Amino acid sequence: MVKEPPKEADCCGSGCLKCVWDTYYEQVEEEGFKEEVQERGIAKTAGPFEMPQNCVKVVGVEEEGECALGVLGLASVSVCEITQFGCLKSIMLESTLQDHISIFTPNPPEVVSRLMTRLNYTDRTIKVLPSTFSDGADAPTYPYWIPQNTPLSLVTILMYFSDLSSRASVRQPVLHILAAFASPDEATALKHLASSAGLSEYRQKYCSSGKHVSLLDVLEEYPSACPPVGRLLSALPQLKARFFSNAAVGSVGEVLVNTSRQGLSSGALKKLMKGDTVFLGGPTPNIPLTPFRSPTSADRCLLISAGVGVSPIMRVLRGMPPSSAWVYHGCRTAEDIPHQHTLQQAARFSPCLSSQGYIWKKLLQDKEDIVSFAPAAVYICGPALMMKNTVSALEEVLTEGRVKELKENGGWRVEKWGSQ
Repeated sequence: MVKEPPKEADCCGSGCLKCVWDTYYEQVEEEGFKEEVQERGIAKTAGPFEMPQNCVKVVGVEEEGECALGVLGLASVSVCEITQFGCLKSIMLESTLQDHISIFTPNPPEVVSRLMTRLNYTDRTIKVLPSTFSDGADAPTYPYWIPQNTPLSLVTILMYFSDLSSRASVRQPVLHILAAFASPDEATALKHLASSAGLSEYRQKYCSSGKHVSLLDVLEEYPSACPPVGRLLSALPQLKARFFSNAAVGSVGEVLVNTSRQGLSSGALKKLMKGDTVFLGGPTPNIPLTPFRSPTSADRCLLISAGVGVSPIMRVLRGMPPSSAWVYHGCRTAEDIPHQHTLQQAARFSPCLSSQGYIWKKLLQDKEDIVSFAPAAVYICGPALMMKNTVSALEEVLTEGRVKELKENGGWRVEKWGSQ
């Protein structure tokens, strides 16, 4: 069970390498993962990462960027094809990949430049020694993911190792560091947001659905905050790869990106062109294996998706006899449906456009036909709210008893994305 958020006196506000707020969020994430494992009936990934085929391991040592990528253990692959389907962009990669594609996106140079200008930082070479990883309060405690004994410029560290753009970049430990080097009024406001008393306001301000708040946004809101380089690096989270479902099978990988989203990875991916390079990393112990596996038999499957949730559904459909599948897909317009030719090869394909009603309503309308179809497996992927309504509709269509039976027999596969 997750403990209560830290109390006011629990955090010293000095930017410790392992802040009590870091521990709290790790517990929240771990508890959420346990619930997902229990719900989906899956296990964590295990064993070392095997480099996908057709990848070139980045081992350059002369240029700092290549050195950083080599330290991170990334591989580079080329974009072999780009196709636009309405708001969805299909990116084909020249590599045989696993169910999930781990894509590493460095912070854009313009973001790093803006941050350094805002904080009056000048580029310099930093060499982290083992002694600076101590928990002593007299000197900055650099996080473990910044390489030791490797001279790197500040620009390189900020570009490849520190998260500057996600919600994690404005977590409470970062706000504490900003408060320690801000004017009295702004320091008071930042400390309040970083405290237990301000937790509700913090969540509303920085964690509400639809908002994308980064470190630069907070620095613009509190212009007096100007922490030293070492103190900021000690508080910033690690820049990590983002995970996308692989929509392809065989000798290529496919990522579907919603071009209307504004995240670091999605923002970079939607700018890609044919021939560009993408950096890949491997799965981590905190990323569960996808439950979406193509059935080994010819059993009938009900495949349901919305938006980019069609990615794992496409992978399942491409790995099974299409005549054994009934596909529902929800999207705004017909132009947003990717690979219509493939989807239409299913025994039945039921597109659910926004103007025509929700997927769950369509399922209820098709109740008799779905019962006659008698699916031996049900795969659902989409946003949380869609998933909730769809599951409720299926419990009415198939009966709760049948849904329970599917879950017990491994025939109920769900994967949700987003928080709404």
